[in-house]
Amino acid sequence: MENGNSVYLDEMLRHPHTEAEEAWICNRFDTLTAKESIILAAAMQRSPPENARDAINLLIDLRDYTICSAESYDYLADFYLQEHGIAL
Repeated sequence: MENGNSVYLDEMLRHPHTEAEEAWICNRFDTLTAKESIILAAAMQRSPPENARDAINLLIDLRDYTICSAESYDYLADFYLQEHGIAL
């Protein structure tokens, strides 16, 4: 596991959890790709898990996130609008 991810692992495991949940979360952390680690950092800032179930769902949903290399917040807003088919 990357050192930067240990903070997120600690955060996820601070909530009450079963041994099976802890094992699953730890195993998933051991297999995170570099891309997933970047996504995890953003996802944890956006919506930190409130319990073990949230933590597991966040880790499962990492594949649903899109990384956008934004030059500015304006570019990011345009990307979001385009991705969601929102016309101004």
